[in-house]
Amino acid sequence: MTSLTSFFTYLIRTFGTLLIVSCYKFTKSQFIIFHTPIPNAIMDKIKWEGTDVNLEISLFEQGLICRPNPVFGDPNDWLCLYQISEDAYEIGHSDDLSISKLLNGEEWMKEEDVKGFLSTIGEETVEGFLELPFVQKISDLLRCCGHLNIFGSSYGFPMSKEEAEEYLNDKVFPLLGEVA
Repeated sequence: MTSLTSFFTYLIRTFGTLLIVSCYKFTKSQFIIFHTPIPNAIMDKIKWEGTDVNLEISLFEQGLICRPNPVFGDPNDWLCLYQISEDAYEIGHSDDLSISKLLNGEEWMKEEDVKGFLSTIGEETVEGFLELPFVQKISDLLRCCGHLNIFGSSYGFPMSKEEAEEYLNDKVFPLLGEVA
């Protein structure tokens, strides 16, 4: 997580208000957050997804669950809760465009890296891989490339298994505050 994301997480965990950050401004002397409540109709559609039907298996055995993330108004953004060690979890963001750029050589992966990755997961082409559901794509990338290469370094504190379980059970909406 970036320090700004860590700051949002801290504020929301501390004050426990259901927020969506619709605009932010950061200057040398001030930090302003404008926010609005998230309508229940939107909250009802935002559900965790995993590579297994059972979300606990997806998170605690396979190490990943994802959900659409409306934080900054990008309908293609996904929030991912992933395992970084046996009992530590982090939150990251990704989208289909980032994955496409990565596999098309616009990021750190070179052509031979992409070929090796595709052969490891049993996919013949980048195009075929990009047609898979988002959660499957990010799961395959995490397994083959590791969380540091996909989400980068975290500057926040990792969450415990118990905290990750709260997110999984929708007691807390990551970066947006408490749901209950």
